[in-house]
Amino acid sequence: MTIRASIDVGTNSILLLVAEVHGDRLIPIHQDLAEPRLGRGIEKNCVIAESAIIQALYVVKDFARKARELGAVETVIFGTEVFRRASNGQACISRIERAVNIPFRILSQGEEAKYAFRGALSGTAISGNAVVMDVGGGSTEIVFGKNEPENWISRPIGAVVAAEKYSAVPPFGEGYAGNILAKITEEFRLPFDISPSESSLIGVGGTITTLGAISAGLREYDDEKVAGKKLTVEWMRQTFQIFAKKEPR
Repeated sequence: MTIRASIDVGTNSILLLVAEVHGDRLIPIHQDLAEPRLGRGIEKNCVIAESAIIQALYVVKDFARKARELGAVETVIFGTEVFRRASNGQACISRIERAVNIPFRILSQGEEAKYAFRGALSGTAISGNAVVMDVGGGSTEIVFGKNEPENWISRPIGAVVAAEKYSAVPPFGEGYAGNILAKITEEFRLPFDISPSESSLIGVGGTITTLGAISAGLREYDDEKVAGKKLTVEWMRQTFQIFAKKEPR
């Protein structure tokens, strides 16, 4: 048994996972999250703001320290859409690497889709067709397969980017909401066939887990109560209508 750690530097949040590795199984011993929102303004400027990278540097250094203190023999750091897209993405990566002396790798769209699929199915009893939808801050991946990913798409639209690209900040009326949904639906037309009645749909990422926490009535996030939570289409439609009328806080 060894202890390893990963730091996922995303468009909206940074995640730390420290886990015991038992063969091909991971047993988490510590998880952490921070939200420097590296992708704020990326849709307009294609640049990571200096204030955001300063926050990210602080978080990554803190997470790397925690991983060492917990006995991690190796820590990997990887980034996703915001670094694929930002004109200063490589410069920001170099600053992070110098700060913690750990190599930083940008995942390709295909790698992000593959890892999302494998991570979502690990520890589940699903053996048939599965569709995994990973809604991040800067991109969304939809992956189809049976045990292993077979087909996937990735679009540079996540929660942060969609809010900026479509001015999707509530409150807004039903007409405007419908227009946003129509545009997003068009972006995600699948180039491969899926039979909904024969596939399990699994959602991952901050947007999905937030919905799971709301459905569970949680005031504080609890991963054990959210993981595996079933959300119906009707419930999500009703929840969307409620939040479309609320002022952001």
